[in-house]
Amino acid sequence: MSTRSHEKLMAAGDHSGANDSEGPLRVLLIDDSRSNEIAPLLEAATSVSFETTRVHDVEAGLQRLVENQFDAVLLDLSLEESQGTDTLAPARVAATVVPFVVFDTEEDENLALRAHRFGAQDYLVKSECDSRLLVRTIRHARERARVLQDLARARQYEHYLATHDVLTGLPNRLASADHLRRALASALPRNEQVALLFLDLDRFKNINDSLGHKVGDQLLVQMAGRLSRLMGPEGFLARIGGDEFVIILQRLGPKNSAKSLAAKIANAMMQPFVLDEREYRITTSVGIAIAPEDGSDSEMLMRHADTAMYHAKSGGANRHAFFSDSLNHKAQQRFDIENGLLEALANNSLSLHFQPQVDIGLGLVSGAEAMVQWQHAERGLIPPSEFMHYAEDAGLVGLLGQWVLKTACQQVTSWPTIKGQPIQLCVPVPSQQLCDEGFPETVMRSVRDSGLQPSRLTIGISEHSILHDAGATLGAVRFLRDFGCRVVVDDFGTGHSAMSALKTLPIDGIKIDRSFIAEIVDSTIDASITKGLISIARGLELSVTAEGVENREQLDLLFDLGVHHMQGDFFGKPAPSAEFAAQIRNNPDWFEDEDNLPC
Repeated sequence: MSTRSHEKLMAAGDHSGANDSEGPLRVLLIDDSRSNEIAPLLEAATSVSFETTRVHDVEAGLQRLVENQFDAVLLDLSLEESQGTDTLAPARVAATVVPFVVFDTEEDENLALRAHRFGAQDYLVKSECDSRLLVRTIRHARERARVLQDLARARQYEHYLATHDVLTGLPNRLASADHLRRALASALPRNEQVALLFLDLDRFKNINDSLGHKVGDQLLVQMAGRLSRLMGPEGFLARIGGDEFVIILQRLGPKNSAKSLAAKIANAMMQPFVLDEREYRITTSVGIAIAPEDGSDSEMLMRHADTAMYHAKSGGANRHAFFSDSLNHKAQQRFDIENGLLEALANNSLSLHFQPQVDIGLGLVSGAEAMVQWQHAERGLIPPSEFMHYAEDAGLVGLLGQWVLKTACQQVTSWPTIKGQPIQLCVPVPSQQLCDEGFPETVMRSVRDSGLQPSRLTIGISEHSILHDAGATLGAVRFLRDFGCRVVVDDFGTGHSAMSALKTLPIDGIKIDRSFIAEIVDSTIDASITKGLISIARGLELSVTAEGVENREQLDLLFDLGVHHMQGDFFGKPAPSAEFAAQIRNNPDWFEDEDNLPC
């Protein structure tokens, strides 16, 4: 049921009829034909008129309740076939919202209490009843019934809100967990399987960041509708938070059914979503866990489906994956690394190493790239290539990036100059951090607190940032240039196509990815690609730095192609700040050695 349906439910009236002032009250009187105490009292009423339907046995009364609507029911518990308060039970089933008033020949407190428990609004003794008391009792009974009905509807709506997602109207995490527990309790004793599919939209954050949360909400609503249309009678769909959905399948041969449904979901995602009158194509990653093979309790099954989803996502967009024990090991490893990173940030177990960037024409160190390293208690020094993607998945890039910028700016200010020229600091910034709204403040605070001149700071951005979040990237680059920093594109040439973006982005240079440099001497293809990248950069008046230079042959070839700025182990491995500064201080002309210069 949708939220709108529940709002209608809350506003709707009940079967107890109109107010007293809108016409006669329709009363069903079920009493003994031999007695005539109540009917005359209804007829004698002056403050309100009654439209009375009178029957003399319970069976006839039940029939009238099914066929007609009444504002109140008056039931005589002294009928011959009456079984006391047990007579109320079928009557309450026949008319759940109509207020009942019961009466008897004698006062009996125990009977009165039982009548209330069975749903009667009041209890009267015939001999003590007059017209005014009867009218007041009926009015009060109707009012109490209305209050109870309003309370019941409020509780029903409260339960709906507690168990449903307000945006999409789907069951929420609480309801899905309960449904999964009940599905497992029903299926496992009969040796049946239950499949849990965990869905996560690919790159949903980009939609929210670039188009706004309103458009993101539109997408989630459309996604919910599209998935709902794929559900069979044995499928249960819920939105458990953000861009995450789960589907529970049972009694359908779950493994084959889950695989088939995952394929249908992938096909359904191929159709564009229309958001703000524009078409967008969104994909989803699906993780699948099967009970009892992958877990016999709801929490374990949910955790394993989540693990499988992450594995599917790591393999590319619009994929599905089944859980396996090997994935569980990887998930534990991921958790250990993510948790360890948080501890490392708190315990100052991270360090920065710096790799020299050289100007071959001058034979001098012109800059240094900051590289974060993790000093792990058991694994030793861990390079960023082994933990940065975990940091991105865990949302730790912002905290990690803040620490790197702050620490790098502080450490570089203590370095010596080379022939009067300060060394340029290059800090690579991941896409998540670059596009975060707090990034400008992080840069300004790091520079201000360290006393570093903005012109000495170069920010390296990735092709991924340019290709997948162009708007936010453009805004960040413009801020950096206005602030006085330099901006270069890291690992250039590895993206699908960032060439067109180079014309509009106000950047200063590119760094050719090491994958092209590694085989540049032996591969004519890599050499041609590198030559082409250099030509593009020159045409756009951008500086060029070659990454990953490992030997003299690569240096000579790159120098012949016109590349004067290089970086790689041939010139020096990454070293801690103090060691890097000492090397420069003790041997500032190291790169002027004729053996290191190209012929």
